Amino acid sequence: MNKASSSFLRLWMVAGILANPAMALASTQRADAPSSSEASTLPEPASLPVGRHATWASDAPAGVDRQATVLPQDDEGFLLVYAQYAGGDMDSSRLMQIRSPDGRHVSPPIPLSFGSTLEDAPVLARSGDQAWLYFAASEGDYRNLKLWRAQVNREGFLQPQRLPHVQGLKMLTQSPRWVRAGEDLFLTFRGSGSGPQWLSLRGGHSPAAVTTLVDTAVAYPRVVPMGGGGCFFSYQRVPEGGYMTTLYRVSPDCRTWAEPIELAPATPPNKTDVHDGFALPRPEGGVDVYYVYPSFKGSSAPFPVGFNLYRRAIDVHGAQGPEQLLTDPISYNPFAPSAHRMADGTVLVTFSDIQQSSDQGVSKARLTLFRVAGDAPAASVQRSGGGDDD
Repeated sequence: MNKASSSFLRLWMVAGILANPAMALASTQRADAPSSSEASTLPEPASLPVGRHATWASDAPAGVDRQATVLPQDDEGFLLVYAQYAGGDMDSSRLMQIRSPDGRHVSPPIPLSFGSTLEDAPVLARSGDQAWLYFAASEGDYRNLKLWRAQVNREGFLQPQRLPHVQGLKMLTQSPRWVRAGEDLFLTFRGSGSGPQWLSLRGGHSPAAVTTLVDTAVAYPRVVPMGGGGCFFSYQRVPEGGYMTTLYRVSPDCRTWAEPIELAPATPPNKTDVHDGFALPRPEGGVDVYYVYPSFKGSSAPFPVGFNLYRRAIDVHGAQGPEQLLTDPISYNPFAPSAHRMADGTVLVTFSDIQQSSDQGVSKARLTLFRVAGDAPAASVQRSGGGDDD
């Protein structure tokens, strides 16, 4: 059975390097999270890195919240859907939804079901004047996923429609990733032992030819449009002498790709351990990539060693902006981030905040939201001598 992220075992290996190995393998649980009654309002954008005063968090009693998707509304409200691994593993996934009428007041999470045993990989996207929820579902486990979409209206969701079969979409080891691309939808996925596959769903419905992006098996593959007809492709793999690295490639035409570039190289003697890259297109072209890697947080933190959330800009040529720390290291242990551009110009950032874990992986993680006023510092800042913000 696939745990929410087997790479978390590597995090505890890092803990063994930075702290006490016995402590790294011990079961850890935090007890400082606010209740939903204390967190029913999403705060205004705050200075970075954000602490608990600047975030909203769910109060899920168990399970792992992850893979959030957001549909902004014209009145500055939003609909948010996410997957919850009720048993901590992918085969126990169900969908949850949250609504905000004004972008500030946030409803408690409630289950969202279309009748399948397993429902996962949600994404909300507009096509013309219609909004859709795309998701994957199965009556068994991840080996037999089918793709669906359900139209969204103010009252909820209409009857889901089965999408046409996609060649190679079987025996998946991670959830497929969807990204809106104009009137189309990009779909990236990876089956057992295969390299990442990518295609476009024309009009959000009809699959085009499948393209193999990398010949070897990698994790978290995702293709995003980045302006001017180009594309950004990110993925992660185990590097030589490290734990995990996130790489990216850019393409001016979504057909020919530049050589891979490491997103956040480690400074020796540290070892690379960069996870969960999520790219958000920038209005002027390029993307901002949201990602996590671990650090030593100290004995006063709920997790002495854990992840921090960062972002950095990548321009259409692949050049990087300065790294920006987004979350207070003492307050959070984040993974699986996402970012969404809202109607008022702010960016709504989501992540899963680890609450409980052991040497078997993460068993509880809470959906957490916060807003930032704008994008990451542009790549030109880095080229002109700008430094890190953390």
